[in-house]
Amino acid sequence: MIKLLIVDDEKIIREGLTNTIKWDDLGIQLIGAAKNGEEALMLCEKHHPSIVLTDVRMPKMNGLELMKKIKESMPFIKVIILSGHDEFSYAKEAIKYGAVDYLVKPVIAHELEKVIRDVIDQLSEDIRQDNLIIERYREMNMALEQYYNAIKTGSYMESKMHLLRVVNELVRKNMPIEHFQELCNQVVITVMSMLKESGYITEIEYFEPYNNIHKLIVNCTQQKDLIDCLNEFNNSIIVWIMENKNDKYHATIQLAIEYIEDHFGESITVENIADVVQLNKDYFSHIFKKSIGESFTDYLNKRRIEEAKKLLLQKKYKIYEIADMVGYSDYKYFSKVFKKLVGISPNKFIKMNV
Repeated sequence: MIKLLIVDDEKIIREGLTNTIKWDDLGIQLIGAAKNGEEALMLCEKHHPSIVLTDVRMPKMNGLELMKKIKESMPFIKVIILSGHDEFSYAKEAIKYGAVDYLVKPVIAHELEKVIRDVIDQLSEDIRQDNLIIERYREMNMALEQYYNAIKTGSYMESKMHLLRVVNELVRKNMPIEHFQELCNQVVITVMSMLKESGYITEIEYFEPYNNIHKLIVNCTQQKDLIDCLNEFNNSIIVWIMENKNDKYHATIQLAIEYIEDHFGESITVENIADVVQLNKDYFSHIFKKSIGESFTDYLNKRRIEEAKKLLLQKKYKIYEIADMVGYSDYKYFSKVFKKLVGISPNKFIKMNV
């Protein structure tokens, strides 16, 4: 059911609104009746109503102040204003702040019911539009993932190519400009979230490229301008990645090496390490080889064989036990890797070090 909150400083009006309308018949759940804006705001934060029916003139926090607070933190709430005959200027200001309608006191039941039904229709349309945007966003997830992977490599040409695919997905859907604007905003937010998860940035709201582009997108009303915004965002992100990736490489590779040190005796894969450092498997493999000078598999094998040599010299374990201790469940494969890296078999290595 749709939740509704009543707000009025006069008890008789609160009770009248509560009891006069058959809210259940309208599909409405009445979550309470607050006597001022402060109390209403607390109830909104606790119950998240879809509709607030509020008086304008109240102590502590009036209806206009309440509307401003709601608009800042809970813009999905539809606000209906109640005003006296001599408060029309307040009602006009409330409409400016986003009130969906207003009623003049004393409220007539059938008029209120009509307004409520209209708001319910608006909410249903909002939900339909939101679901449409979500569906369209899901459809472009593949293009967006490829774009993000290109960003992380700091490749300007690849990022431009994949961003073009993202933009083409948006344009191809022939959507209203409001949807296009919202999806552009979602592209930016998603890329920023991915960068944060990968450790490139710590706080999105303090990241200058994001703040700049977010303000531009909000004010764009043309498709071409929105596409230009995304291109500008891409350029600024690539420049930032190129300037900061060496520090990022160092931190990521250091974490990977520490993990290998602690777990090389286990059955670990490049996918395991990539999950630990929160990077795409292919991208992690790329920066690991670029930073260390050899592939992850080669590095891991060398570390395991180095440890195996130490254990073989102790002459406390059988060769198959040592193979298992350093992460090789297959003894024959261990012997093959050992001979390739050391030049002799494990047996010969023992004999040569008697």
